[in-house]
Amino acid sequence: MEVRTPDPFPWPDDEISVEFGRSSYYGHKLERELKLLLLAADADGAISLKIPEEEEPETGELKPVSNSIEEFLYKATLGGLIHQYGLYDGWRDKKLRKRLYSALSARNELAHTALENHDPMSYDMPDRETLLQRLKDLRFRIGIPYLIIREARQLFEERIGITEEELQARLQQWKNDG
Repeated sequence: MEVRTPDPFPWPDDEISVEFGRSSYYGHKLERELKLLLLAADADGAISLKIPEEEEPETGELKPVSNSIEEFLYKATLGGLIHQYGLYDGWRDKKLRKRLYSALSARNELAHTALENHDPMSYDMPDRETLLQRLKDLRFRIGIPYLIIREARQLFEERIGITEEELQARLQQWKNDG
């Protein structure tokens, strides 16, 4: 019986790893900021979040998708959070709407396709530079809305007299209660 020797595991390109990591980091931070903004706006009374309902397959009865607003927000994806934000903002700021959906697209590209054709064992320098620039562009598309949403969240925190840490603790409280 012949034993197959596996190909060597390719070491990641450090600079590409750093750019990918930075971009992914801001994707995560944008999602977190939207959760905290919605929670703070709800606590302020500026909006009134409602837990969406879904139909039970067996009974056809409508039931909430979560037991609390905090649980719903904690489990929500970036796309769902952007949708929720749009429900309450009414998308008065068309530029922010465009930026948020661009950030969603950029984050999805990062998560699913940014490195799919990247082989560090067989690429040339122009391909590497193109990939590095693409990762920087994706980070910029995510980072700008992150900064805007973070500032809006901080305004609500000041109005209701709550700290970011207290808001984050409230967001995660449902896990401790359950």
